[in-house]
Amino acid sequence: MVKLCHFYQYLIDSIHASYVDFEDKMTTGNLELNLNKVIEMINYLSEKVNSLHKVKLMKMLWYSNILFFKRKEKSISGLVYSALPMGAAPEGYEQIVLLNGVQFETLQYGEKIGYKFKPSPGFEVTELTEDEIQALDDVISLVGNLSTDEIIHKMHEEEAYKSTPSNSPILYSFAKDLSID
Repeated sequence: MVKLCHFYQYLIDSIHASYVDFEDKMTTGNLELNLNKVIEMINYLSEKVNSLHKVKLMKMLWYSNILFFKRKEKSISGLVYSALPMGAAPEGYEQIVLLNGVQFETLQYGEKIGYKFKPSPGFEVTELTEDEIQALDDVISLVGNLSTDEIIHKMHEEEAYKSTPSNSPILYSFAKDLSID
């Protein structure tokens, strides 16, 4: 157990270290990174969305954060998103999914491996506010039933994605142009 605790602390430290250079409030959504909220967002989304895989999860996290920013001028979690080939993904997403409190099944799809997220046993909302949950619920109702390919296509149509150079941080100031309210 001690080694596992060290692993999670190392993971948390490495994620925070990757965020040190992001000082511009428009890349962080006017908020410092809050991994407890990130974990809770992942659990909440995985509890409410059937068959939630990694790529779709990353887009739903982005939509939730940017929609909340559009409404309240701050993100939910402080995640920084980059414009990657399959759409927005948070900085450190490979480490974030390994955090204590995030659960997924590894599935084999032919030659590819997929990750299907599920809520942690006994998951309860303790960090997210009612307004933040409302933003998550709105995103779930608007894009939760989309397939991975459909949500990637929707993401590629967003002004934020089209106007951001590949592999660069997506600014929260694009929230005003978001296709959903």
